[in-house]
Order: sequence, then structure tokens, then C-alpha cells
Amino acid sequence: MPPVNPVSVVAAYRFVDITDGPALRERLLASAQAAGLRGTLLLAPEGINFTLAGEAAAMQDWLAALQADPRFAVMELKQHTAAALPFKHLRVKLKREIIRMNEAGVRPQAGRAPAVDAAMAATGPDTIVKFLFTSGSTKMPKAVINTQRMWCANQQQMV
Repeated sequence: MPPVNPVSVVAAYRFVDITDGPALRERLLASAQAAGLRGTLLLAPEGINFTLAGEAAAMQDWLAALQADPRFAVMELKQHTAAALPFKHLRVKLKREIIRMNEAGVRPQAGRAPAVDAAMAATGPDTIVKFLFTSGSTKMPKAVINTQRMWCANQQQMV
């Protein structure tokens, strides 16, 4: 009897400097085509992002070859199986940015921006998360303040 889920689906990303984008794109496209993989792989100067699917052994061989490159040796892979290929095509794209910020010089692999750390440090239980506006169908519309503490309590109640 054949395996129930013969297709391996893998998603991963890694922020790392990529200076050889066009050559790397051609190499990864050729190796993914040879392995019969389908899905999307994005390359940009700040890193790699992909979700690919294919026969399990071919996928493992392709991942081993990818991770032989020191830039991609350490990557957290999200893996699962499927009964059939979820993607029809293979796309390997070279992009200006994986995460579009329209800011030259943004280097995610260098860590968090100081402004993000400052904003996170200023966040507390009574920080306003959102304003919920009522419809005003029976009275004047009003805004209900939701704090971080309220959102956390709400999430805990759903568990």
C-alpha cells in the first residue's frame, strides 16, 4: 500500500546577506526543477523565503544541498505532508526586498531596529491595543478602549 501522505511540504526563511542573487537563483531553480519541486522561492539581498512541495526523498535531498551552503545551514524548517502536490508551478524569483519596506539599507539579519526595542519596552498591560467603535444603531456611536491586559485575558478565556 502506498504512503498516505507521500508529498513533503516545507516552508522556511532566513535573513542573510545574498550578494550573488542571479547566480543563486539559477542554481536553485535548476536543482528544484531536477527534484520535481513545486511552490515559490524568493531571493533578495536580505535573504531567502520559500514554500516548496515535492516527493519526500527528493525534498530531503534538495534541502541537504541547500543547507550545504553555509548561509543556509541554520534554518528553521516548517514541515508537513500532503496527499497531493498543493502547488501547480515552480517559481524562483529574485526580488528587491522579501519584506517590502521601501527603505534602502534595512538589514533584518542585523537584529531589531532600536525604535522597535523602544516601542516594545514602552508596551505594558494598560497600553491601548485598539478602539472598538460601536455602530450607533440605538444611540450615539462610541469608542470602547481595549488594552493589552484585556486582550490577553480574552485570549486566555478562549483556550
